[in-house]
Amino acid sequence: DGACLCPAGWAGADCSECESGYFGEHCVKCTCSPNQTCNDTLAGDGACLCPAGWAGADCSECESGYFGEHCVKCTCSPNQTCNDTLAGDGACLCPAGWAGADCSECERGYFGEHCEKCTCSPNQTCNDTLAGDGACLCPAGWAGADCSECESGYFGEHCGKCTCSPNQTCNDTLAGDGTCVCEGGWTGTGCDVCEFITPFSSVFP
Repeated sequence: DGACLCPAGWAGADCSECESGYFGEHCVKCTCSPNQTCNDTLAGDGACLCPAGWAGADCSECESGYFGEHCVKCTCSPNQTCNDTLAGDGACLCPAGWAGADCSECERGYFGEHCEKCTCSPNQTCNDTLAGDGACLCPAGWAGADCSECESGYFGEHCGKCTCSPNQTCNDTLAGDGTCVCEGGWTGTGCDVCEFITPFSSVFP
């Protein structure tokens, strides 16, 4: 029919362009995998490029920040880590020590602007949160360097609060039983009678 056909790899009205999938001044065939895009055309160098979101030698993996079988872009905030890769579900996870909907708060047991881990003993309470300084504090009733002793006025293995009156002394400490003992000079059930006072008596000739 007299039609003019282009040689393999060439295209255009006068066969002066490269066919799709061919590159360079000689319109050489690209050798990219199905997942790759060839940098074709006369100006191309035949490099095999991954589509957005894909990575790896043959573009069969998700680029960092993309997830799932179609390598969809994650939508996490800057403070969050995306559960990416082909096997990922795109969930936005907080780095260790961070918490909250957008990972802008410290997890319990972490403190300061960088949410560092507290180093308190099991008996201590950490001054945590973003505003905290990580100081290890004793719960009410406890004392000592590692909060393993009872504070004065507290007794027993749970350091319960003594209930003695002002004139009484509590049998406190871990070994104490909380018994209220009258202080010197006081007597009576509630230690509210001064033992040195005798009833008034009149002496007349």
